[in-house]
Amino acid sequence: MGIDEKYYTRIFENNIPGELKKIDHWVNWKPLIIKGNITKPPINVKGSFASVTDKNTWSSFEDAYNNAVKKNMGIGFVLTGDYIGLDFDHVILGNAYKEWSVPIINCLDTYLEKSPSGTGIRGLLKGKIPEWFVNRNIDETSRFEMWDNKRYITITGDAIKNEKINYVDLESCVKNIRNRY
Repeated sequence: MGIDEKYYTRIFENNIPGELKKIDHWVNWKPLIIKGNITKPPINVKGSFASVTDKNTWSSFEDAYNNAVKKNMGIGFVLTGDYIGLDFDHVILGNAYKEWSVPIINCLDTYLEKSPSGTGIRGLLKGKIPEWFVNRNIDETSRFEMWDNKRYITITGDAIKNEKINYVDLESCVKNIRNRY
């Protein structure tokens, strides 16, 4: 399994929401293959592993971005409770989305972008994860996850929706998957 690192670590800097760039929660990452799976561990600008619970391993957007460009790495944003990160794994099929994800994507009036692989969607929003929600496999290849703390989310800037991070009523947006998947 090969990785097209240039594609995986692409960054469309101008599309990344400005409010995120003002917060020093940035890390780098480099795709690694471990046991046949691609992983993206957070790395600080000095080259050591970063921690999602130790702000001393995070940096400014500018430092993380410049380091990424210089070393062909990606960038990511550490979640600490102010934002919710969304991850739709393997939902992009050519120019369309898997059927189960369409109502959710249409409901999400917030910043969404293509994932590093180009087959998934990442998003950031403000709101509250429904108490009943658990990260879940939807079908044989798709997974839907949400986090708000002690995680980081890769950021490509390969925007597909919105330029701003908005408040979203997740309860209404994800209700269609509550009992179905």
